[in-house]
Amino acid sequence: MAGEVLTHFKVGGAYATINEWVAANQGDLVTALISPVLVCHESKAGHQEQAVISGSTTSADYHMKIRAATAVEALAEGENEAESLGIKKRGFWMKSVNNGTGIRIQDNYGRVSQIGVGIVATYGNRYGIEVDATESSDTYIKLDQNVYWVESGTPDASAGVRTTYNGRANVNVSSSLFMGLTNGFQSDSGGSTQTMDVLNNVFADCDYAYLQYYSGTQLNFHNNAVFNCIDGWNPNDFSGNDLSSVSANNNATNLVTPPANWASTVTGLTSGDFVDSANGDYHTDSGSINLIQTGLDVSAYDVVYDCDGQTWTAPYGIGYDQPGEITFTADININCLDAETLSAIEGVGVYVYAAAGGDLTAGDEMGAGATDSLGQLSLTVDYTTDQPYVAQGRKGSSSPYYQEGKSIGLHQLTGSTVNIYMISDED
Repeated sequence: MAGEVLTHFKVGGAYATINEWVAANQGDLVTALISPVLVCHESKAGHQEQAVISGSTTSADYHMKIRAATAVEALAEGENEAESLGIKKRGFWMKSVNNGTGIRIQDNYGRVSQIGVGIVATYGNRYGIEVDATESSDTYIKLDQNVYWVESGTPDASAGVRTTYNGRANVNVSSSLFMGLTNGFQSDSGGSTQTMDVLNNVFADCDYAYLQYYSGTQLNFHNNAVFNCIDGWNPNDFSGNDLSSVSANNNATNLVTPPANWASTVTGLTSGDFVDSANGDYHTDSGSINLIQTGLDVSAYDVVYDCDGQTWTAPYGIGYDQPGEITFTADININCLDAETLSAIEGVGVYVYAAAGGDLTAGDEMGAGATDSLGQLSLTVDYTTDQPYVAQGRKGSSSPYYQEGKSIGLHQLTGSTVNIYMISDED
């Protein structure tokens, strides 16, 4: 995006903490026409801090952003971030300081995407991300594709995301997983005209209330999966006294008594609707009849990507993951500079498979080419265009270099080119 200034947050990078990056980049971003972006790498996984994003003049076009590294960005740094996002402790994740908040946003615009936040606390009310922007209709904080959990301790109360009493901002919380928390999303903002969009999330094992809401704020609660959560506050997990400003449609749950103000509710949600809920993987199972194509069209709410970076498409589903296989119509080529960079990584061999133009569909086998004897590779693609891709590979009969179970990173650079990288631990 024009105006973005990227900084890589990694071991040995320019900044040891997020707060150092904020201090160096805050200011009048609107006049400067820039959006500082902190690209977080897996090498900093487990980073512990209470980061505060504040002090900048922001707008819808120019504001601070924090996100995970794409597959290509990770590979350029010698990392292999091939594992799926949307799962606890995958890719970059951080811990809050003891009895503190992971990230507090006090600017009026900002975005945090594709990271994990684990809460560390022994007492008090503690949060993964806290929105404390100035009370104003000119605000928009987007928190999408994130995962929240309690990492250690037993806080009196925990929430993945909280908006404060004074932080009455317009907030979009989408395509995220809230797992094992006291509360999932907690809105303490009341009596204002701001809007809370809580869309396409999974709330799992929240032991008090998956959502707390105070009246007076418009709440749009659509396409969420609420699983193994306790029926909570008055009334039915919506703690506001006035529910006239609540819109709740096409949510799925196994609650004994779903909230009365829900509409088009899908009941009977089970562990079988998820890939492996027992081990914290709440991606939608490919055979789920409760979650697939049962959602509301939320394209008007700025819900673009699911938890893995795949573009949501109609008909929409419920939960934070859009399963299914993606078809690319493109020529399959190799970017030689990228291959050279990857080949320089110590201990990693890089081999490239090329194929003729045409449709590449998940599950297709790609020949190695006339001069290549490394065999064939079976691709299972779970991501979509203009995002990092991950595919799982299978060793071909004549491939001595590729180990079964290793991964490939794919990245679509243009509308007509797909680059394919094969990573092996062997030279």
